[in-house]
Amino acid sequence: MALEEDISLTEPSLPNLTFTEIGYNGLSVINGRVLEECNYELQWPWCVKTFKDMAKDGTIAPAIDYVQKKIGKVPWSVKAPKGYEEELEYEVLFLQTVMRDMDHSWLSFIKETASFAHLGFCIHEIVPRKRLKIRGSRFNDGFIGIKKLALRSQDTIIGWNWKNKGRDLKSIVQKVNKPSNRATYGAMPSLPESTTTDNMKSEKEISLSKCLHFKNNPQKGNPLGLSPLIGCWRAYKFKQAYEEAESAGVGSDIHGFKKLKIPAQYMTENATDEQKAVYDYFKKALRNMHIGKESGILIPSDTGLDSKPLFEFEVVSITGSKSYDIDKIIRRYQDEIRTGLYSTFLSSGSGGGGSFALSDNLKALADEIVETILEEVRDVLNHKLIPYLFELNGWETEVYPTFEFGAVTKPTLEEISKAGQRFGAVNMIARTPKNINRVAEWLDLPDMVDEDMDQEELEKLLGNNETGAGGGMSSGMPSGEGKANKSGSETNTENKA
Repeated sequence: MALEEDISLTEPSLPNLTFTEIGYNGLSVINGRVLEECNYELQWPWCVKTFKDMAKDGTIAPAIDYVQKKIGKVPWSVKAPKGYEEELEYEVLFLQTVMRDMDHSWLSFIKETASFAHLGFCIHEIVPRKRLKIRGSRFNDGFIGIKKLALRSQDTIIGWNWKNKGRDLKSIVQKVNKPSNRATYGAMPSLPESTTTDNMKSEKEISLSKCLHFKNNPQKGNPLGLSPLIGCWRAYKFKQAYEEAESAGVGSDIHGFKKLKIPAQYMTENATDEQKAVYDYFKKALRNMHIGKESGILIPSDTGLDSKPLFEFEVVSITGSKSYDIDKIIRRYQDEIRTGLYSTFLSSGSGGGGSFALSDNLKALADEIVETILEEVRDVLNHKLIPYLFELNGWETEVYPTFEFGAVTKPTLEEISKAGQRFGAVNMIARTPKNINRVAEWLDLPDMVDEDMDQEELEKLLGNNETGAGGGMSSGMPSGEGKANKSGSETNTENKA
């Protein structure tokens, strides 16, 4: 029905409304730099060095590595919305070819993107190209595809530009340090730090309209996102300080405490110049022995009136126990860091406690975090990359295909067999080709059944697989213990929890 038939264009029926944005999100920005953090070590861009140092820590590195490897194992596909499978069949095929027609692999792109999970954000510049074989494409259809989804490293982003009176992001400012090739003959010449040429350091402005911008838990529209390492930073600093103190204490215990006795006259203000020189020598010798510069000391054997040596040196062994357990303190901060990174399952059992059930629950929580990260990646791809490609190719559609990721974790063989037995015994799962193929996918089986197969033919293929355990489940209901079974002589021990 035409618009004119529903709404009178001559007589307005709606009140006058203001459709412009009035307020601001309150993000603190000065000269293109976000200054939300008050601590210098956590302000951008200096926090990149902080995060890189933290990523080398033995407690933090496994958590980051687990997330990145887990993300890299998840498969990706392209799907059309339900009901549009036939209408968007070609578009789905096009996006599938785009995934494997870049100069780099889709997997490497996903792994690089995963860095926003611990650094807070990640930016990839979309580099399109015409799909012609003479331009490096695998296809020759003339459509616009993707040459690269090129990473713009976080430590090179030095500023942000806004538009719409500071309400919307416009572009990023990148510090560029172009690689220089190795000299053909001889060693590569060294250049002073102050040297700046067109081939060395410069700045580039990149419009965000052609970038994929991934953010972790952004607040106030912060383009930097929020790194989980910020919440671990305080515990990391304390742990680092205690580790250094522990190392210094161990070094002192190993080398012992040096004790040197000299006459008091040498240490007084009235001492002669020769005595003061001797006193300074011994002080310097003790310092050098402490830092390992000297392995021994030469002292005179003169004795006093009481026949005791005037100079006496000894190493005192330090065997006393401390009033605090520094190892326990360090482990406490390690636990705080793992909790902040949802990676406590990595240390399950190391302290002599815990259980398999607890470890599985903690691992499931970490996998949920991984799934949340993948959802952010999927959201950016579907709302930015796909419309960008369709616009370049001149395709107009109200409905787009979408990138989708697979299961983060796969059920184990034991879990699948138990679920199949329990649900199948009470006829809660239909024995259909699609359900059979889903189980085959979980188990990585090579053979699938035809999804158009007749039900009677499928039943004939599967056969009658009723078991005593299945009968026990059925007759044991609703107690769930499954004590009775089909023959009355077997017990379903599988379902006794």
